[in-house]
Amino acid sequence: MEYIIGPVLAVAISIAFSEKRLRTKASINALSLQELTSKIEDVGNRSDDYNKQIPTQVMKTLLPVAKEVSKLKQTVGI
Repeated sequence: MEYIIGPVLAVAISIAFSEKRLRTKASINALSLQELTSKIEDVGNRSDDYNKQIPTQVMKTLLPVAKEVSKLKQTVGI
């Protein structure tokens, strides 16, 4: 009798333990997935903001340089 009940009980306990462990890992992965999704959305929003700001920053940087180059051309006579 003990030869049958012992292994069956061990299998039942190991299956229950494995199931519990897998459920906790699945819940941790779900939370991690939600966190990563929110981070990806934040990065996307920042990227959109940077893409809107870059042309104005480039113009602010290059406009004085272009003016000075045109003054230099006039001075040199090119």
